[in-house]
Amino acid sequence: MKFIVRTLFLVLCFPVTQILAQTQLLTHWESKAPMPAHRSNMATASLEIGDTTWIFTFMGIDSSKSCGSGIRLEAYKYNTISDQWYTIASVPDTEGRLAASASGINGKIYLIGGYKVFNNCNEFTSPRVDIYDPLTDTWSQGDSAITKMDDHVQIVYKDSLIITISGWSQSTNTRRVQIYDTYLNNWTLSNDISGPGLFGHCGSISGDTIVYLDGVRIAGNFTLINQVWQGIISNGNPGSINWTNLGIHPGAKVYRGAGFSYGHRILFTGGTNNAYNINGIGYNNQPSVESGRTWGYNLQTGLYEDYTHNPDSVMDVREVVQVGQNKFFVVGGMEANQKVSNKVSVFVIDSVVVAREQAMPMGLTVKINPNPVKDRARVEIETDFSGKCEVSLYDLNGKRLANLYSGMLQAGKKSFQFSADDLDLAAGTYLVRVVLAAQEVTTKLQVL
Repeated sequence: MKFIVRTLFLVLCFPVTQILAQTQLLTHWESKAPMPAHRSNMATASLEIGDTTWIFTFMGIDSSKSCGSGIRLEAYKYNTISDQWYTIASVPDTEGRLAASASGINGKIYLIGGYKVFNNCNEFTSPRVDIYDPLTDTWSQGDSAITKMDDHVQIVYKDSLIITISGWSQSTNTRRVQIYDTYLNNWTLSNDISGPGLFGHCGSISGDTIVYLDGVRIAGNFTLINQVWQGIISNGNPGSINWTNLGIHPGAKVYRGAGFSYGHRILFTGGTNNAYNINGIGYNNQPSVESGRTWGYNLQTGLYEDYTHNPDSVMDVREVVQVGQNKFFVVGGMEANQKVSNKVSVFVIDSVVVAREQAMPMGLTVKINPNPVKDRARVEIETDFSGKCEVSLYDLNGKRLANLYSGMLQAGKKSFQFSADDLDLAAGTYLVRVVLAAQEVTTKLQVL
């Protein structure tokens, strides 16, 4: 069943001295044809072949979530135009792997690292680089990594270099940043990250700026942390990266979520706040709970932003695949009750809305109840100050459709009703804009 949920992001709460971002994202989620198999903690990547973008998935754990036989070697491809899946040549290894990463560059997929889990549940981190050629459906092997790793962050730089950041390495975390040259088929080292070694962290790159966050450090035991790090590549040379600690982020800690980028934003989706190994049951023996939160860090403003929640909340995803300029695919993972999923969800950025630069509103709260609405709803305003108030309804193109309220508003609570039927609103997403004494809040209204 298809679904669409839209929203205008709301900037998270910060002190009044900070400034709202000058652009805002209108986003929604869609569902696509499910995978032919249930898989989690697999590697995913995309390639443009002719006029079609294909998504490729490799290995991962199946619904049994068992050691040995539950770790798979199979691989699949997905046609983003026809919405169809196909089986391709399996990964040419002796056993399947978890927590590997894949990158598509210049017509080939580079599958790097990951760890094997044997029948006795012993584990082995792999240094392998497996290279898939979709035109011939064949595999070759690249130069092995200098330091083997799994559960790492993997990014592409200048359409030729693959950078891996930290990760687990057989018996402990590594702080190494490694660079694989896809043209020369060799590895070099950058300077180590300045923070602790991690596994299960997530991140991405925009231009020369890398951002990664959270993951598990070793501090006597496995400890999931809240910490954001930024790396600036020096003069186009990834062999020299200047790392900066950006502090903590709002919201829950993230383990095995996925990072991706859009313009000057680094975005994150999915994951959990309770670290685990292969089956979704935490190191603390508590079940891990998946998250549908989708949010980001704006490199221009230094602010965090929340976007539309994924209705198909998942953890154990680690990679998001970009298709075109504005679509980002989340494939598989673990859904509610640690069930291995075959679902495919797409985060779509509809448009960028230019907003008036303004001080962050304080003492002004706006809610629509109920929301979504079939007919009648209330706009509820709570304010610490009085002033002239205008409440207006807009479509997503910025066209003003109706005035919902106009007049003086006293400090305190105000609630008034409106009818979607009386306004002749078709099913869809609208924006409600409240302006009170030069302060402004815009929120979304979903009409069913």
